[in-house]
Amino acid sequence: MFENELKVIEQMQQVRKYEKTVLKMKSKAVFNMVDTSLVMGVYPAGEDDYRRIMELYDIFDEVKRLSYPFTPHITLAYYNVYGFDVQDARGLEKAVRQLNEQEIEFELAVEHLYYQKFLSMNDYINVINLARH
Repeated sequence: MFENELKVIEQMQQVRKYEKTVLKMKSKAVFNMVDTSLVMGVYPAGEDDYRRIMELYDIFDEVKRLSYPFTPHITLAYYNVYGFDVQDARGLEKAVRQLNEQEIEFELAVEHLYYQKFLSMNDYINVINLARH
């Protein structure tokens, strides 16, 4: 982890070029992610957004290459190891249907991009503000 943090610091100059960048994103669909979570897949709204997000991804791919494809997403929920009762399952099904029936547009400001340390599925610690460090 410490070596990764040092590598991230080395990449800071490249990230600063994007400090004022805002990436426009759109939702695609809610789906199962590796049998551990329910996520909403997202994609860049236009060609410039795609280019910029891939340039940023490439910067961090130099820190730690992933063995799987880049899959932009928002984690909505982690699966309950004890399962769901019928009422909860119906509520979850309704929420997924509603999310899949509409396209959600939002913006990601690079100035709010952080290198974080993972404590638990719900808790992360901000270590470095990547655009302002």
